[in-house]
Order: sequence, then C-alpha cells, then structure tokens
Amino acid sequence: MKYSKIFAAALVSMVSMGTLFAAPASAQNTKKIKVYINPGHGGHDPDDRNVVIAPYTQGDPEGYWESNSNLEKGLALRDMLLEKGYDVEISRVTNTSADDLGLSTIVNLSNNSGADIFFSIHSNATGTEARRNFPLMLYRGYDNEPVIPNSDVIAKILNKYLLQNKATYWTSTNINCRGDFSFYPTWHGAGLGVLRGNTRVSMLSEGSFHDYIPETYRLMNKDFCWMEAWHFRKAIDEYFNQPGVDFGVVAGRLNDNRTPRDGSYLKFGDDWYATIQGAKVELIDAEGKVVDTYTTETKHINGFYLFRKVTPGHYTVKASCDTHYPISTEIDVVADEITYANMQMGKIRNTPPEVVAYSPMWKDGDEPVLCNCPVIIDFNWDMDTESAEKAFSISPATAGTFSWEDINHRLVFTPSEPYKTNTKYTVTISTEAKHPDNMNMENPFTFSFMTTNFNYMKILGQFPKQDEKVHYSNAAIEFRFDLIPNVAPILKQITCTDSKGNNVSFNKRKMTNSKAGATYGFFRIPFLKDLTVGETYNLTLAREFADKNGITLQEPVNVTFTAVDAAESTAGQGIIDNMETPADYSMAEVGSLNVESQSVTAAAHPLVGKAVDFTYKFKDTEGGEILWERAESAPQVLKAGEKVGVHISGDLTANKVYLELTSDVSTTYTYVCDMDFLGWRYFEIPVTVEADAQLTGIKLVQNPSQMSAAGTFAVDDIKYIGSGAVEDIECTSLIVHPNPASEYLVANADFLITGIRLVTASGITVAQTEGNVLNVSEIADGAYFAIISNGAGQYTRKVLIKH
Repeated sequence: MKYSKIFAAALVSMVSMGTLFAAPASAQNTKKIKVYINPGHGGHDPDDRNVVIAPYTQGDPEGYWESNSNLEKGLALRDMLLEKGYDVEISRVTNTSADDLGLSTIVNLSNNSGADIFFSIHSNATGTEARRNFPLMLYRGYDNEPVIPNSDVIAKILNKYLLQNKATYWTSTNINCRGDFSFYPTWHGAGLGVLRGNTRVSMLSEGSFHDYIPETYRLMNKDFCWMEAWHFRKAIDEYFNQPGVDFGVVAGRLNDNRTPRDGSYLKFGDDWYATIQGAKVELIDAEGKVVDTYTTETKHINGFYLFRKVTPGHYTVKASCDTHYPISTEIDVVADEITYANMQMGKIRNTPPEVVAYSPMWKDGDEPVLCNCPVIIDFNWDMDTESAEKAFSISPATAGTFSWEDINHRLVFTPSEPYKTNTKYTVTISTEAKHPDNMNMENPFTFSFMTTNFNYMKILGQFPKQDEKVHYSNAAIEFRFDLIPNVAPILKQITCTDSKGNNVSFNKRKMTNSKAGATYGFFRIPFLKDLTVGETYNLTLAREFADKNGITLQEPVNVTFTAVDAAESTAGQGIIDNMETPADYSMAEVGSLNVESQSVTAAAHPLVGKAVDFTYKFKDTEGGEILWERAESAPQVLKAGEKVGVHISGDLTANKVYLELTSDVSTTYTYVCDMDFLGWRYFEIPVTVEADAQLTGIKLVQNPSQMSAAGTFAVDDIKYIGSGAVEDIECTSLIVHPNPASEYLVANADFLITGIRLVTASGITVAQTEGNVLNVSEIADGAYFAIISNGAGQYTRKVLIKH
C-alpha cells in the first residue's frame, strides 16, 4: 500500500509539471519560482476530520470533511499560480485514501521537487466544547527560531492576508505564527511530521477553525475556499516580490438585520444573525449594467457570495430575494484586492402578528398545571422582543424572566418563584405587541390555567437536624420528601464541611433513593469515612434540589451537627439485655395490629459486639403496632424511680419505641423515643411501674405518616442504671415551671428544647408538644413525669398538675 501511494504521488508531481497545468503564454514572468502544495488529509478515512452540520449526518460523504476544503483551496491556489507563470507541484488532485500520502513521503516529494517554498493547507479544531475562529501558522522550530530560515517570514505574511478576510468572523485578529517545537512542547521536539525533514522554506497553515459551525458552513462553499487560496497567492507574490494581478474581487455575506441565526452552537459577531439563502446578488457597473450575478447557496447556511476577476472601477452591489427587502451598496474595486460588501437585509413581514400556539393549554375540568410551568407563546412572525414583553401580563401578578427561542418566534416566560397553589392565572398579550415591520397585533390574546396544590418540594423528615448528635461510625444523612426527588445531580447540590472548612466526602456508590411510584421520596447517602468524634460539621442542601419536574425546595437547608460515640454513654450497674440473640424476640399476635410482615435478625451495624435488627412493614400509614416479646422475662428486677439505658439505631420514621415492663400487678409500656433520627443514640428513661417489674418485650407504635409504613431499627445493650430519683438526672440548667402547673408547663435550659411529653406513672402519654411550652389545662390533677427532649437525648422531671 505504501509503494502504491509513492507511485501515485510521483504521478501527481509529473502531471502537475506537464501540459495539463502548464502556464499560459500570457503568464507573467516569475523566473520559474516553484511552489509545492500539500492539501492536508484525504479520503474521508479516520485520518480525516468530519464535522456534522445540517442537513448531513455523521460520516455522510456529502457533508463537511476537512480533506474536501483543503483540496478546494489547494487546487484553486495551483490554478492561480500556474496562471501567473509559477511552477507548481501538488501532493494530490483527488480525494481518496490512495492519494492520502504518508507524511514522510510528502516531505521526500517536496525535497526532491526543487520547490522554493512548501505549503501544507489545513484548517483547525479546538478538540473541546470551546469554539473560536482565527488563523494559526506553524513552521518547524521554536518561536522566532525556524529550522529553515524565512519559514517564519512567509508564515507572517500569509497570516496578515488571511486576517484581511471580512466575509468571516475572527475571534482574534492577532498575528499567530508559532514554531511547532514551542506549540507542541509535549512532543519533545518531534514537531509536525509534514515539516520534519523538509528542507524547503515551509509552513503549515491552519486557515480557520472548521468546528466553529458558521465557518464550517462557509467552508462548504467552493468560492469561499477559492478566496482563501487568493490570500495564499498574495502572500507568495509578496514573499517573492512579484507583481499582483490587474483585476479585483468582490465578496461578502448576506445576513438578516435582526433575526437570530438558528442553532444552539456558539456564534460571534455578525454570525449571530441568520444568513440569507437563495438571494440574487448583482454586480452593476457605473453605467447601470449588470456585469455579473451570484445566487447564495440554499443548502448551506452561509449567505456568501463572490465575484472573480472584476475590472477595477465603481460598482453597485444589489441583493434581493422573495423573503427580504432588496438592499444595495456602492463599492470601488481595486486591482489585486478583494473589496468586501457585507449586507444585512430586512425581512418582509406583510401581515399582522398573531399567536399561533401557547402553553400551558388548560380548560375547566383539566388537571391543574405545575406551579413552576413556564408560559410559552408562539407567534406567526419573529417579534419585536421589547414590545412583545411589554404587551405580556399575567394575573395574579408574578415576577419572572423572558427568553426567546425559534428565531424570536417563541416567547418564554419563566416565573422567578413558583406560582401560588390552587390559583387560576390569566395571561394576556395586548395589541402593543408588534413585529419588526411595526405592524401590531389586531386583537389581544388571552388564556388561563389553574395551578396544583403544591409549589415546593416539602421535607417530611431529615437527619441530621440542627444541633443534633450523630454517631460517628457508618454515619449517613437522609432526607424525605412529599415528592420523588431527582438525585442525579445530588453531589453538586449537597455539601458537608468540618469546622475548618474541609470538604467531607459522601459514598455515592452506596446511596439509596426512592423509585417512581413510592409513597414518599427520599435519598440516604453515607459518608465515605467515619466522622471524627467531637468534631462539628456543617451540612448544606441547595435550594435548587428538585423533583423530576423541577419543583425545588422553598429554601436551602443548612444544619450544624456534632459527631459523637453513642457507645460512650453512662455505664450501667448491669446489663438487662445485651441484645445479642435475635431468637429471644418474636412477634406476639396479641398486642400487634395491621402488620404485613416483620423479622428479627442480627444487626447489620451493631454498636458494640452484636445487636438486633427489627424489620417491619405495616399494612397502612397509620394504626400499626408490633409487640416483640421475649421468650423469657429478663432477670433484672426494676423498681419505680429507677432508670434504664437503651441504645437504639433509628430509621427516621418517627415511629415510637416502648419497653414492655411486666409485674405481678400489670403490664406497662415505658416510652423510649420517637425514631426521628438515623444511627445509634442512647436514651436514659425512668421506670414508671406500679410494682416491681421485668423487661418482657419491645413495642413499636406507628406514627401516622406517609413515611412510617416500613423500616428497620436496631437495639443494642439495654442497661440497668439503678435507683435514684428521676428528677436528679444531671442537667443543672434545665428548669421546668411552674410546678405545680395548671395552664401551661414551660421548660427552659441553655440548649434547644425540641419537645415536652407528659406521661403517667404507668407510662401512658397524656400530652406532648414540639417546643418548650406544653398546654396542661385539660390534664387531670395528679403526679406526672415531664420528659424533656433536646434532639440528642432526654431529661425527666417530676411535676404536679393542680387546677
């Protein structure tokens, strides 16, 4: 294959020197200066560069390929130089893989040709999502230190002429000539293969960026490629001090004067405006005679036109088409120069604007629309955006932002905050709306819609909450919502930092979250590593966290929590139950209600040694109870006024946990906690029994809630603390008053109080509240226990109610 390529190259070189490309007799005397042209790439193969643009698909041979435009430039340059009397050799004249020669082969052909100068013609690409457009000239060597003298000189001359092209848009107009050693430092001096070993004055031109899409469309135009070749010819003439040509060129592009160019790709300068396809461009001389015409392309959106070999003089360029008003401009054509005449044409809009579609479309009886739904209005014409926005009104009044799509045919209003719930909104476009030809709407347009009963995603439960204590090992956070959240961007919307501001990482691979159809939404995500005991952390969940429809939180979540070791609780005088044998507990039919399933197993994450997991599922969201009874009563005898310590790993359901204590007289259920937390937590509770009792079971009572139907909690060591009045639990700052109380019971302390619960001596809860004030006006006179919660634990005080 390599030999066939060399043979093909030799044939191309011989043909290019023969009669087929011989200079005409009238050509200027250039003393047989010889130029070697290498149109880069070739063959639409993996070595080529394909950019997908409409209407083509990936790999379509009719679409854009760098090899095509390189060849068009190379052939045009060859013809221009031959016409002037230069000797020319070219590395390929067709676009097949067979004539896509190896780089070393091209170098050898160039060296053996005796050429005075070598050009490799290319275009550039960013290779990233960024887009730009400017020429880049490369020669062998370091910046300003070419291996072959004068290679940098011709590069700078060519760069100068390429930048004179006003039919494109340059994102930079700086001279950009580089040595390939400097430009590709990681290649360690290897440089470009087509320049490596090349003994000619040589350079590689990246004439523009073919992945800047407006330029891609221009490079599909053969006349645009011809114009780049003209700049090469100008550079060669200047470098060799040769005279120019006795004719000029007229070129330019046609754009709409206000309509944006369609497409989501980046655009700069006048490329932002739509190009005019199928326009007739006339070149009219000073006597009013049409000397040439050009029709802009219809398939490729470039709006480019060009007139070659124009006699110097005064002319008028006139453009016209069915969709736009005609436009003309006067120019003076100079020999050996391109005269540019870019023109912006006004669209013909000969009927009034009107609304042709809108959303949300709603009528009485339809389902309400989401409270974040944008209002979208489609017009029959591209609109004057300022007047259309002024003509827009919505009632009740709602702040929002406007944006435009579909080349200013579509107005989008996005509310800054969600609409009010269960509210009927009315949108009106008044007759003030007009299109750019100053024709107003003849009649106002009005429509209405009703909103849903929710406008934010509500948090049903979370862990941790402000100032909570979190067990350091296997720690996780969890949020529960009334909607199913979109967790895809979760790591961008949730952060945790320690007290020094260092980021604390989450283990996304072990994250669990709700699925479609669930009764509530949630995500639980563990930390990547154990937390540091005693360290304070800050957790933030962004307001932008949303469900699949973009319904966000009403405000961001910011909480501070502290890592603790839940095993470092007050040492008991003994163990009532070490919770290491799941078989000790089984569900009792009597005392259990609305249970669909349950199990008792070894805990997956015990606190110390072993523990027991209690897994359950109720039949509904309320009315469920499960009593897990011990096979035998625990031997420790418990007396009224003593304390018990319990380690519980919560499941964030807010379901209530009780200890069943049985005596010869009665069975009581002593409240331990509401499981509105995750992970291990230690509770000390008073024993409230009428007679000496023993631990006989653990009871779970369902908290009426859409998220309480199922869960798993764990219990580890249940400790015997011993005797001592319950009001003596250490907390010197806690005051519960008045005592006796008749109307309200108030708790004050130097920490945040999250709740008060009033229980009888038999463990029955008779009143409770969130916060630090409990209404006891309806409570019967008597002695009670007030259990004070602070989010991390509980404190108990004896109180009297007396009316």
